[in-house]
Amino acid sequence: MNPSSELTGRFDAMAQGLPRSHPGWLADLRRECMQGFVSSGFEGSAGRHWPLASCLAGRTLKPGETGTLDAAIPGAYQLTSAHSLVFVDGLYAPHLSRVKTLPDGVIADPLSRVLETDPESLRMPMEHLLDRNNHPLSDWVAAWFYDGVYVYVPPRVQLECPIQIVHIHAGNSTMVSHRHIIRLAPGAEARVLETHVSLQTATGFSGTTREILLAENAGLHHYTLQCGVGDASHYGSVHVGSERDARFHQHHLALGGGRSLAETGVELGQNSSCELDGFFHAHGKRHVEINTLIEHVAPHGSSREHYRGMANDQARGVFNGKVVVYPHAQKTVAEMQNRNLLLSGEAEIDSTPQLEIHADDVRCSHGVTVGQLDAEAIFFLTSRGLSETEARTMLSFAFAYEVIGKIDQAEQRQQALNALLATLPQTDIRQDWL
Repeated sequence: MNPSSELTGRFDAMAQGLPRSHPGWLADLRRECMQGFVSSGFEGSAGRHWPLASCLAGRTLKPGETGTLDAAIPGAYQLTSAHSLVFVDGLYAPHLSRVKTLPDGVIADPLSRVLETDPESLRMPMEHLLDRNNHPLSDWVAAWFYDGVYVYVPPRVQLECPIQIVHIHAGNSTMVSHRHIIRLAPGAEARVLETHVSLQTATGFSGTTREILLAENAGLHHYTLQCGVGDASHYGSVHVGSERDARFHQHHLALGGGRSLAETGVELGQNSSCELDGFFHAHGKRHVEINTLIEHVAPHGSSREHYRGMANDQARGVFNGKVVVYPHAQKTVAEMQNRNLLLSGEAEIDSTPQLEIHADDVRCSHGVTVGQLDAEAIFFLTSRGLSETEARTMLSFAFAYEVIGKIDQAEQRQQALNALLATLPQTDIRQDWL
């Protein structure tokens, strides 16, 4: 049996086991996404670093179990001030989650629960994904997802309590998929945090798609932290639609796991803005890739991207950034910066910035650097008593802090710094300089 037939058969078996209460439009949507995945020629479509057939081969296409996980593991990553929902190998774990009282009208529930109580509220944002030119893995996640989170913030509500989604990846050869839907009504503001933790035992694949819809004058801060020591592969995509005067700010940190690919696509309405900050540290033989696409479709929009990356050992990092300014998007301001460090002779980082401009009254720029640590700075630090390892760690930390230091919430920033330090050669190192 060829891979396409095998996957289609397994999909049909999975679909028959889904709750009968799910609406018919969702079943049709899943099948359409699965057909898109198969028709993409998935075996080679993702490139040599994402051989999808080998990623899927031998995987258990169902969630794992949550009962045996030590509660201290997710607890170490949950922020004390956040309303947190915990998923373990694909399953929502209510006994590990920390549910706080939210303002009237605010929803932050597992997607499976909303599908039982109010499925029609999900139809429009889920169908929104079909209108985009997706990576095959985005179609895969949309077809196979078991659960996720639905966030809705009513008009003019400024949500002070952050909403945190904690994904614990512990399983061996498991493959799990999630969809998160985030909707902000006019004038609403919120902060959504995602923490993906790959444990030592994790060797499977996890995929997460997010559909984010921002109404007029809405503002969202979205954070993703990928950390841990396991070898699980991770794919994540963010699709943002914004109306007039909307604001979107994202921090993406890829600091752990095995192979990872993160895609962010933002469509900016009139006078709307987005800021994308990101950092990755590829080490060992890992492959880390970040792709961004910002589309200015209306006038007076602004976008700023600031991504940094480090690669060590035999690892490879990739950054592909593209900004498209459509003909009617006059008065657009767009800036893209990508700075990279190679920490070994065998490491590799590829950077491809692109500006596609179809309007004449705009201010757009981009800049890219790929270099090494400053030898004079290393000499300066070692001449004052530090070892070369300590000097290189301090300089690498300072390079990363240009992005991580922008996280304004102290507890969340410290969590990201701890995850960064875990990837650096810090044996017996003094940390008083932090």
